[in-house]
Amino acid sequence: MVVDECTQVSLGGGYELAYAEAHNKEVHIFYRPNETQLSAMLSGNEYFKIHRYNSEDELLELIKKLWG
Repeated sequence: MVVDECTQVSLGGGYELAYAEAHNKEVHIFYRPNETQLSAMLSGNEYFKIHRYNSEDELLELIKKLWG
């Protein structure tokens, strides 16, 4: 499983996401919509599971739901 926080643009992160997809890894992308617009290359790719959050507490709740 790959988890990536994509609020800030990162070429290295994009490479890692493409690599994960090519190797059939589960990918979860987190970002803060009030601070950025997620790249269409990410948001338009149905392979990625996109999670929006607005606060650290909300992010932690999302992560708890993923890992139980």
